Amino acid sequence: MNLPGAAEPARFVDHVGIVVADADEAAARFGERFGLAVVHDEVVTAVGVRLVYMSGSDRDVPTTIQLVEPVRPGPIKTHFDRTGEGVHHVCLAVSDVDATLSALGEEGKTEVFSGGRGRRSCFLSGQTCGTLIELAEMDSPSLGGFQ
Repeated sequence: MNLPGAAEPARFVDHVGIVVADADEAAARFGERFGLAVVHDEVVTAVGVRLVYMSGSDRDVPTTIQLVEPVRPGPIKTHFDRTGEGVHHVCLAVSDVDATLSALGEEGKTEVFSGGRGRRSCFLSGQTCGTLIELAEMDSPSLGGFQ
């Protein structure tokens, strides 16, 4: 059920972003402790991060863990220097980033950028219940778009 003036509902939780000092070391720890496997690894130069996506054995579940390693100065490096490793954000998959921003009254408050996996993404200007929220535009709920 949508409340009047509420955004179109999120399609699914795409990932939980965790800032780490070393993505290889963190991936090994998540793999050893929880059996997660790397399903995608990329550097997003424009944002200054390396993103390593990990998933469990049930490939029908689209939610992944995104390890976020800063590779140059920028917002993620600043966050890491201030807080250290830990949960950074929750990413919700939406059908249309622009329409969702409009419905939330967020136009002009945030920048839409090409994020992980080349998807149109943005971070909302404020937190929701103390949590930074990322929106990513995508259609397929199959393992967050990984095959």
